[in-house]
Amino acid sequence: MKIICLLVLILLLAITTSSSPERKRRMCGKALHLFIKKVCNSGPCEAIHEIAHTACSTAVTASWVKDKCCPSS
Repeated sequence: MKIICLLVLILLLAITTSSSPERKRRMCGKALHLFIKKVCNSGPCEAIHEIAHTACSTAVTASWVKDKCCPSS
């Protein structure tokens, strides 16, 4: 029982001390379109076909989507 408690504490510590500043998400289809709309706060993405494969097969961050898809300000 002590070992289980110790493992749980280590797991909680690892989760709370994570240095990942931005969450990565894996999404496809409608979820990807809604995410792009939320991130860019604009119309449809011109490069959707180029980023769809990457976003669907691997996890991407909001800043990556913004860099690849959102129109330059």
